[in-house]
Amino acid sequence: MDTRAFSLSDLVPEPLYFVDNAMGGDGTRYEVLTAELLSEKDVATATRLDARIRTMAEDPAVAIGAINDYMQMLVPALPMARIQAIPMAFKTRFIAWWSEQQQANNPKPTAAAG
Repeated sequence: MDTRAFSLSDLVPEPLYFVDNAMGGDGTRYEVLTAELLSEKDVATATRLDARIRTMAEDPAVAIGAINDYMQMLVPALPMARIQAIPMAFKTRFIAWWSEQQQANNPKPTAAAG
């Protein structure tokens, strides 16, 4: 690799996938957006959806809608009708998995020993 050249391809994260192979899925493999690929609008939307998800105890319908919207934002090719058919526990586990993947790929810097 030429250290005097900046290659945008070096910054593109490895793709993540959602495989729809259970609970009525047809086995389709969908690409999942990583945090680096989210637009500024997506990040703002995610912040609003996070707030709506936290209302689960007070307003389950709002939180469920937010979870569906969050999943569609992360897996844009997955049809909303299919997202709605996936059990809620599976959707929340997917979102948790996605968050774990982002943390694993973008570890927080550690303080230097000294």
